Amino acid sequence: MKKIWTYGLSFGLLLLTWTVQSQTAVDTIYQNILQANAIDPSIAPEIKIATSKRFGAAYQPSSNTILVENHLLQALNQFGAAKKDALAFLIGHELIHALQQLDHDEHFIAYDKTPNQERSKEERADIQGAFMAHLAGYECGPVLPKLIDAIYEIYELKDQLAGYPSKSERQYTIWKVVDQVNKLQYMYELANLLTLGGEESMGIDLYSEILSFVPSPILEYNIGVGYIRTALKSCSYQVDQFVLPVELDWSLRLDLPELPGGAKDLPIGERYRRDINLKKASIHFQNSLELNPEYTNGIAGWSMVKLLEEKFTESQGILIKTLQSENLPGKDKDLLLLILGINHLAIGTVSNANQCFNQISDPAFAYYAKLNDQIARKEKTESQKAFTGKIDLTSKFLSSPTELRFKVEHGLVEVSGQDYRVTTTSGCQFDFIRIDPPKYQITPFHEVKQVLGEHLQYLSYFEPNSRRWISYSFSSTPCTSPSR
Repeated sequence: MKKIWTYGLSFGLLLLTWTVQSQTAVDTIYQNILQANAIDPSIAPEIKIATSKRFGAAYQPSSNTILVENHLLQALNQFGAAKKDALAFLIGHELIHALQQLDHDEHFIAYDKTPNQERSKEERADIQGAFMAHLAGYECGPVLPKLIDAIYEIYELKDQLAGYPSKSERQYTIWKVVDQVNKLQYMYELANLLTLGGEESMGIDLYSEILSFVPSPILEYNIGVGYIRTALKSCSYQVDQFVLPVELDWSLRLDLPELPGGAKDLPIGERYRRDINLKKASIHFQNSLELNPEYTNGIAGWSMVKLLEEKFTESQGILIKTLQSENLPGKDKDLLLLILGINHLAIGTVSNANQCFNQISDPAFAYYAKLNDQIARKEKTESQKAFTGKIDLTSKFLSSPTELRFKVEHGLVEVSGQDYRVTTTSGCQFDFIRIDPPKYQITPFHEVKQVLGEHLQYLSYFEPNSRRWISYSFSSTPCTSPSR
């Protein structure tokens, strides 16, 4: 009897250990998705492991909880390393339902197959959930068709069952989802590269198209940054004396002739374009804060617009209120201190600016603080160098008859491996060729660019999930039509 009790105790401990490990793994994936997508923590549901064997993963509005069945977790071990990608998709799908503030239970396995509106909602949750998982570093596309097969096997579902889509219907739906998510992923990377390369208008178009599928504070912020950069580049005079942390190529702007009266003395056409772009930026930053009132980048963006509009008191009020938060991460605090310090330089309170700058520890923001301090002192400044050594830029975009091509609002996108080509309706052509990054990136920034020629640039950004630099050569062909 004692021996049987010992075995029972051992099995119980094993089961408890498995449950704890599973909860930890699920929590890690969930937190990665929340952070990568800037989800408002005050509305984010809890996530728990359920012991039932009937729904796989589900959102329960009554308790604001995402449930993932232990039965499903164990069965997904057959996926090996791809188990995380499958789980990230399922969690993302249910998180979308939670953010939609549903008043009834939703679960992944079954949905009412009769109403078209219901099916469309589920497909949209698939797309949005997969894209959110992608932003967190999980690649769901390759695993999704296998996941459907596995779920029908795990839960012993018949191919035709009342209340459930048929297996062939669900497979067809999931392939549509994979196709759309792949396009969104390509569009997102292209939007980042175009914005980094100085083609903000095309970047804004792509971010906006993604936003029509996936509401996101990050996308709203990126669009706002595009409009700020456009506003800063729209003037033929220097009216913005200091350098903001969204700029990577400020040297040409600072070399422009100064207007002592600032933006109000700009030619009326330039002033109008500048004001319009700043207003658009403000709208998108405020949209990001509606989705997540604690999103630091959105707060920073909104305060930068106020700064550029010379509403210094309002800008400082936004920053000071947020800096009083006890839960503000160090890097977020450094960003806000930098903008607050620039505010003080703009109104001439240099000692207050120095107090802000001296508290900054992040290397990139410390660089901007030093740069703005030098500008205030009228000292000579130099642009940060992106790299040393030579880079092989001899490779070209290789297209083939089987190449992936899809249309976007103002052009055509072609994908060849990890390379991209964008051809706009006005005849511009942009090629992004993936290259090996230099051995040493001598920059504190997470995004760098270096002009190598009239129509050739080196672009690089730091990928936080893989913790490595991703580098591209960017070549552009001028537009044949003046309509752009």
